[in-house]
Parts: sequence; C-alpha cells; structure tokens
Amino acid sequence: MSAPDPVRSDNDLVPFGQDPLAVAAERILEHYRDQLPDLSGCQVLVVDERCAAQFRAQLLNGAERRGFPALLGPGMERLDQWLNRVSAVTQTVLNRPAQELVLAEALRGASGIYADTDPWLLADQLLHLFDEMTRSDMTVADEFDEFLQRLGESYGIRQ
Repeated sequence: MSAPDPVRSDNDLVPFGQDPLAVAAERILEHYRDQLPDLSGCQVLVVDERCAAQFRAQLLNGAERRGFPALLGPGMERLDQWLNRVSAVTQTVLNRPAQELVLAEALRGASGIYADTDPWLLADQLLHLFDEMTRSDMTVADEFDEFLQRLGESYGIRQ
C-alpha cells in the first residue's frame, strides 16, 4: 500500500538569496508548458509595474532554455487595475462616514423599530453587517422573514 500524495501548496517560499521574479517566471513557464510560446491565457498581478521589464526578461530567458525564442507574453497589471477592469463600479460609492450619516439619518426617522439605541451605533453595526453580506455575496431578501432565515443560515443559527 502506497502513502498518499502530499498535499501540494500553491504558495512558494522563495529563499532569501533567490530572485522571486525568476522563481515566479519558472513556475509560470512550467504551469503553461503545453501552451508555450503562448502565455496570453496567463494573468500576472504585480504590486508595482517597475518589475515588469525584468519579469518579462526572466520569462523570455526561461522560454529560450525550453526552445522557444519568442513569447506571446502574459497580461500583467497591478491588482487595483485588474479589480477596476473586472469589476468596474459604475455608480458613486459613498465613503464610510457618508454611509454612516445616510443610514443614521434614515434610522432617526424610524426610531420605533430600535427603541433606546443610539442611531449612530446602530448604523455602524448595520454597516458591518452589510459589509459581511457583501463579502459573502448574500442578497437582501425582499421579505423580512426570508431575510431573518438567510441571516440565521449564514451565522449557523437554527430556527
């Protein structure tokens, strides 16, 4: 009976003396070896674009060692650029203080639903809830009972 295969990590720790760009280039070339010399299906996210030229040179050197004198390079952009491209926000997004102000003002007009609670404190707590719902891709139900059920399921509360 053979031992199970060790779990493969998608993270590489690069020793201090090694060039992380060279390691990343080799990893990409190995992953896309069947598609070489076309790396157009690969998207590389970088912190700063200043490393792009050196990274492209590392990719080209690695491709040449594999017998490919030229490459159709991968897409390369900063994380913020990529996020703006793939999930462009088309409407104005209020900053956090403005969100609190709008919500607190709305809550002041509905004081009957929250008794003696400070509307600013409630607004802050509701905004944290809305942030969690957004991160979990949870939509707000049209009916209150359905909303409570979804919320309970999300927090593992049985009703």
